[in-house]
Amino acid sequence: MKEIIDTKITDKWGVTWDEMEVVRDFLQNFYDANPIDAIQITITDTTAEITAPEIFDYQQLIYLGSHKKDDESSIGQYGEGWKAALLNAMRNWNCDITFIVGNRQLHYFFEKATIGKGEMQILKCEVSELNTAFEGSKLIVKNCTKKLLAEFTFGLKYFYHEKNPLFASLLEKTYSNDATNDIFIYKSSTSEGYVFYKKLMRSKIDVPLVIVCNRSYVNVDKEIAHDRDRKAFKKDVLDRLLKYIFKNFNNHYMKSILPEFQPFWEKGHWLLALIAETRAYNDWKVSFPDHYYAKGKEEKEDMELRLEMSKVQAEFDHLNYHSCPSYMSKFKMKSIRTVAEEMIKKRKEVLNKTYTRGLTSYEKLSINILSEFIKELSHDLYKNFENAKYTVGQNDEVIGELKQKRNYREQHIFLNKVFFTFSFSDALAVLLHEWAHIYGSDGSRTFSDALTYFIALILKNESIIQNLKQWEQKWTQSIQLIESESDRNSSKESLQSVKNSLTPTQMKLIIEKIPDEDFFLLYNQS
Repeated sequence: MKEIIDTKITDKWGVTWDEMEVVRDFLQNFYDANPIDAIQITITDTTAEITAPEIFDYQQLIYLGSHKKDDESSIGQYGEGWKAALLNAMRNWNCDITFIVGNRQLHYFFEKATIGKGEMQILKCEVSELNTAFEGSKLIVKNCTKKLLAEFTFGLKYFYHEKNPLFASLLEKTYSNDATNDIFIYKSSTSEGYVFYKKLMRSKIDVPLVIVCNRSYVNVDKEIAHDRDRKAFKKDVLDRLLKYIFKNFNNHYMKSILPEFQPFWEKGHWLLALIAETRAYNDWKVSFPDHYYAKGKEEKEDMELRLEMSKVQAEFDHLNYHSCPSYMSKFKMKSIRTVAEEMIKKRKEVLNKTYTRGLTSYEKLSINILSEFIKELSHDLYKNFENAKYTVGQNDEVIGELKQKRNYREQHIFLNKVFFTFSFSDALAVLLHEWAHIYGSDGSRTFSDALTYFIALILKNESIIQNLKQWEQKWTQSIQLIESESDRNSSKESLQSVKNSLTPTQMKLIIEKIPDEDFFLLYNQS
């Protein structure tokens, strides 16, 4: 029994596939219907044979339409893939294709025909019955090119299965209640990388990672659901999928993945840049070798930071450190900026710890005298600065450094220690000047407006000016207390300095001069 069936497909069908897409689709039908270990691929000269135990419904291999869309475990859905693979193999490379399913043999061929005003070749299928049924299904593709044979040799690596030889060691995975819904990141067994989505290899990448996504993403599925030409996994769709995937792996998991990118840290890589886009601001810090750093942009509005970044850049250049793209900072690789900010922060901490202090009790008394005077001028102004914080610095350089780091409108007043040697009038002028700085820097409109307002308050209040001597007297008394307090502290510091400079021999001589009873008492108290 022989039957010729017209597939209604001509050589003018505009589906153009390469060798990989053709072979992948041939094999996909076997993969969907059989256990992976049951599929055999044999290469002899220019012929490739694929055999498996499942017997296909040969009618579905001829006509368009498929029931696979009802089976979530299958890759294909509409049945166009098989016909497109047949057409491309025969039209592009002149392959001879026979398919044996049970007791039926299907042989495909072209037949010339005039359709409309032009000649076309119609893809037809000769179906014949075999005397001896074949136990299973066998696809025979003859007259293969070298590239087609290479793709058949690559074979079942195009599909997801745990024994896929492309999968080397597992680097990371997600953990869900349903293991079939997980994402896996493997080290590749080859120099290339691969991306699998819904059990099928969708793309090759130029970094040795195998990315397997068994989850379904609606926006990706929309692109491939009705794509008859299987061309949907172009760059923008791949990028979208990869972003979905890597959002599931924060920097804590990237610790085992980033080393695979090390050859690309310095020169950059599109996938690294894409992953960096998915990083959260407060993500985990990944440790990198000290001689790598990320480039950074100078902050135009912060002169101090710009100068510090220039110093750091010069130091890194001197040390021949490796400069990496700025996006590497998203993985918490140190950058020119972060190092500069840390140096500024440490310098500020040293200044605060070594060269600054809070107010002493008598200095607080002096500030209160000035504040009470201002309260007489304007209760509202006094209330505005009632809770201001005061810090005393060793010199103007320290004060200037700290002022630069004061936040906008922060009521933190920095005073040079010599402030408490000034006359009442001078101290009042300095304090009002510093209060005005809360509203802006020297030369700014807000600063000058505030200072003008303060001066006007004083000039308009004649009674306060007439009682100025009383305030000066209070101030002078407080300054005298500060001076005596300073002298006592200096004496304590001098004595401590003497103690610290004692040699072991000197300490022994002093101890020997202490009476035994006093020494025993001191010893028990220590």
